[in-house]
Formats: sequence, structure tokens, C-alpha cells
Amino acid sequence: MTGTGVLAIWHDVEAEFAAQIDDWYNRQHHAERVALPGFLRARRYRNLGDGPRYFCRYDVASAAVLASAAYLQVLNNPTDWTLRVMPHYRDMNRIVCRRLGDWGLGDGGIVATLRQADTAFAPGDLGALVDRPRVVRAQAWQTDAEATSIKSEEKRLRGGPDATWTGFAIVEGSERDDVAEAAAILAPRLGSPRVDLYALVFDLAREPDR
Repeated sequence: MTGTGVLAIWHDVEAEFAAQIDDWYNRQHHAERVALPGFLRARRYRNLGDGPRYFCRYDVASAAVLASAAYLQVLNNPTDWTLRVMPHYRDMNRIVCRRLGDWGLGDGGIVATLRQADTAFAPGDLGALVDRPRVVRAQAWQTDAEATSIKSEEKRLRGGPDATWTGFAIVEGSERDDVAEAAAILAPRLGSPRVDLYALVFDLAREPDR
């Protein structure tokens, strides 16, 4: 249930609101999204270093889901809880992506994200990475600029423009050091990407009959 589209979000938060935003994600927001047509899975990760605290990814049937009437309806009619927490987001990066490639089997609890701003994003074959010890999956995503740029009430609440990137490589595995090493091998092939390491803290898949 991976689909061909991804909504990828990196952001920080005002420190005193972190616990409240964790609860909002856990108890409302992820489930609200997964209930929408075309949404397949929600995952949230916590940064293991100095980068943005949150990395959230939503697997969708295709990037078109993220420009659909049903999705725009919730973006433009945020819940009361969303209205309270979203102004406390900081350094928001929200990108609608198309999946370019997917190698390996299963999912890892440790994830390296490599974000590239170069318009000539060309990750090539990442398959060799999953042959490395305790690396289980690698993916390449590319930004869908049109779907990413759609205006919404939620975007207005955040009080500033969302940062965008051109392309992404995602490396998953079971051990922090092994995933970090694989990301370090990959990074020079992408130029000068922003590299962050995350641990999975939440995972919710859509029920098969919904």
C-alpha cells in the first residue's frame, strides 16, 4: 500500500508546544488524513540530531490525491485543535512528491532523508544501498511543483511560506550507524543535499476495505 505519491513534511515547533503537537498528531491529525480518499498510510519520525524535529510522510495513491476536492476541503476547514497548534510550527517544509523508484523489502525504524534543491535531481539506481548491512529500503521522490504550490487555510495559519526542495532520497534500516553510513555514501552522488536522521514514532495504515 505505497501508491505513487507522497506528501512529505519537515518542520520544527516552538519548544513549549511540542507535547501538545505530539498529542494532536497521535490523536487526531494522522487519523484525519488517513481517512481521506486516496490516503494509504501516515508515518511520523523524530529527529536524532540537530535538524527539524519532525518528519512526516503520507503515502497516497498518486500525487493527484493531494490536489483533490476532498483533501482541499480539510485543508481549508481546519479543526479547532489544528487552529490552535499550527501557528506554532516553525521552518515548515511541505512538498507533494511523485515516487521515482523503490528498492528493497520492508520498512526500517531508522530513516535518513536527503533533500536536494538542485533542479537536476537524478538519484539513479539506489538498489545497491539495500545490499548493505541492516539497510532494508531506499526510495527516490521528486517534487510535484504544481500540487505543492496550492494555497490553503492551513498554509495561511503557519504565517510564512513553506520551504520547498526538488528531490529526495530516503534510506531506511534497523540501526542508526548503518543507515547513516549508507546516507553518507549516497550524499556525494546528489551534490550537497541536506541530510537528517530520524526514528519512527508513529505509523497508521488505512484499513484495506476503506
